[in-house]
Amino acid sequence: MSKKFINPMDYIYPINVNGLESRYLFIPSQLKKNKSNVLIVYDIDFNLEKWFGYLIALSKFSNVYMIDLPGLGGADNFYKIGLKPELGNMANYLSSIIKLKFRRQNLSVIGIGYGFTLITKMIQNDLEIEKKINNVVAINGYVHFEDFNFDRSYKIKVYLNYFISKNKFLAQLVSLVIKSDYYLIRKYDDNYFKKFLNSKFPFLKQFAIDLDKSRDFRTESTIKYNILKLDLCSGRKIDKPLWAINTVMNKKVIYKRVEQHLKVIYSNYNYLNLPIRKMPFLINNQKFGLRLIPHKLKAVLKKYT
Repeated sequence: MSKKFINPMDYIYPINVNGLESRYLFIPSQLKKNKSNVLIVYDIDFNLEKWFGYLIALSKFSNVYMIDLPGLGGADNFYKIGLKPELGNMANYLSSIIKLKFRRQNLSVIGIGYGFTLITKMIQNDLEIEKKINNVVAINGYVHFEDFNFDRSYKIKVYLNYFISKNKFLAQLVSLVIKSDYYLIRKYDDNYFKKFLNSKFPFLKQFAIDLDKSRDFRTESTIKYNILKLDLCSGRKIDKPLWAINTVMNKKVIYKRVEQHLKVIYSNYNYLNLPIRKMPFLINNQKFGLRLIPHKLKAVLKKYT
């Protein structure tokens, strides 16, 4: 891989969407002749830089785009324009991006975790967008609250944070505390980061702290609360190829239920096996990024080149 792909900042650009200042990342395809596009929508605890190595790997087959989501990365939050970070508003934001950047082009979409939930909701709500999409890829995706096995303590924490987020003053106060250097340094000294990051990759500790600071407390609290009552199975059925990938065996996820619910929504369901059970905190090289792209998916992306 040439050196020009090393720095993510070289490929991040500003964009204004419906009055929100945001960012998007664009990596041109490494193929000389290419007409295909891939848009990646990230998870709650992501930003444009976290999986940059994966985006580089995808650029071997297609033009690659990733956008910041309101309140979760480098974008303004919805509260600044008088909206709440509900699933419908998030899906409309994503729809606006696609109509703005891909007016006369088709694309494949890849959703990571909550990003896949947004993609599914967007397609169910917008027939015009559905016509533009070639394939949908779910990486650790979910569409229903029954996909999870949340314990009582987690639910209480989510309800409490959501209650706090409803009060602007309390939300700002809590946000100041949990984004303070003192709190975050203690947080990442008290868990597995202390042993792993300090011994091997000390720079990742600061990256993790900066990522926490970039997330809006009210936005994150509202999203997690809405996941507890999520149900997209009652929405419109989607007649697009779905390629489902699981990269992490999470005890909170019931994978059989995930598959059942995905088959309810997507008429063309395909599971792609990926023998990776431990994901690094940061994917910053093409070599590991390629391991996250099954051979079948490579063939699918090449089909539209």
